[in-house]
Amino acid sequence: MASETGFRWAIALATQILGRTELSAGRPVEASPLLEQALRGFVEMDALWDVASVTTDLALLARMNERMADAEAGLADARARFVTLGVQDVERRIECIARTLVA
Repeated sequence: MASETGFRWAIALATQILGRTELSAGRPVEASPLLEQALRGFVEMDALWDVASVTTDLALLARMNERMADAEAGLADARARFVTLGVQDVERRIECIARTLVA
């Protein structure tokens, strides 16, 4: 329905959810293009919260793929975006995720 109405935000969100589903099922190959597509959609709309959220997902994907430098950079980017938005609860979540990278 979202694609029929042209509601781009809903399409990007649905794509992110599909990517997260693949990620949580341990299928990074399937998750990657979905999360990248969601990110592109949110960037095109300048949806700042959603860009930060997908950036976090992509950092977790990088971690799953054992690309720790990419994971750390992605988390730093997401954290900076959430700080800019003034969202401290999410910032704390990012800090918890970052600590697991070194564990």
